[in-house]
Amino acid sequence: MQQEVRSDNISPYVPWEIYRRTNYSAVCETLGVGDTFFLSEKTTKALWGKRIFVMFSAVNFLSRLRDQGFKTFSSIIDESYDQEIIPTRRINRLIKSLTELYNSPDRQQKIKEMYRISHNGAIWEVQSPHWRCDTAIDDPDHKRL
Repeated sequence: MQQEVRSDNISPYVPWEIYRRTNYSAVCETLGVGDTFFLSEKTTKALWGKRIFVMFSAVNFLSRLRDQGFKTFSSIIDESYDQEIIPTRRINRLIKSLTELYNSPDRQQKIKEMYRISHNGAIWEVQSPHWRCDTAIDDPDHKRL
């Protein structure tokens, strides 16, 4: 008799139903302090889902994301929070940016423009599973194991 495999790991799943009901996402990245750039499933879900997003993450995260060739929403929302070194100030500035977007009289037009930017047809190529992925152990080319 075959045993049913059950996983409570929701990391690999994109929450499409939530995305359909909301305008944008606040992504809380794994490493949020210091000078780090770790692109986890939290950010890749937003990118793959072509979401409008803001980042609760380490300093210069958005800058490094742009260095990788991604577009962010600096023409529409104040992303200067990304350069704030002190985490609590960075969070407060990010919240201020979201509040300004929400209270903007032309909010709907800005959101439409953000969607136009985020739906640019980016192509993702997955080269290797994350080292903690369920299939990583079976991956003979994986460098971290």
